[in-house]
Amino acid sequence: ERTGRTVRETLTGIGFLEAMTLVLTCEERTYDALLLPRGESHVQLENPISSEQTMLRVSVLPGLLDTLTVNAHRDYPQRLFEVGEVTVITETAETGAEELRSVGGVVIGDRFGFTEARQAAEAVLRELGYAIRTANEAHPTFLPGRSAAVFARRGAEDEIRVGRLGELHPAVLDAFKLRYPASTFEIDLTALTGER
Repeated sequence: ERTGRTVRETLTGIGFLEAMTLVLTCEERTYDALLLPRGESHVQLENPISSEQTMLRVSVLPGLLDTLTVNAHRDYPQRLFEVGEVTVITETAETGAEELRSVGGVVIGDRFGFTEARQAAEAVLRELGYAIRTANEAHPTFLPGRSAAVFARRGAEDEIRVGRLGELHPAVLDAFKLRYPASTFEIDLTALTGER
């Protein structure tokens, strides 16, 4: 909770608004809308109450992008973030799934790009006592050449991979009916706190 509080204070301090989205989502939003192949690494609900809530989320980003969609009539630029749980399938967990704490953010507006997402991720890691390094990495959700893996290091400790950031592909913007360029970041806070 202390880590989450620090992250919230950091992001609100640089102009982000906090959102709280549902932990239930669907494959269309999680995979198809983000141009990702559908995977088997998510918890599927056996008896979903709607076609939009068929699985537990594996990322906070689709919920943030949905929030932008319903707030498209608001003034731009917009900056949103969420600190919340995501669930992944893992063989080492007693239940076969593990909840991880994640922070994701999105910036959208006329002149927003990769740099704004990187600055926000850097601010979060700096306040948590880590140095950031990004490395170019192709990813279908983002524009070619505008995405990166995020690595963190504290002092002499080994560097660890903690997330991804980038500028959204136009097809992703279309899927969420977004009119302006948008960039996102997501950081695995559980990896930083060593609570696995």
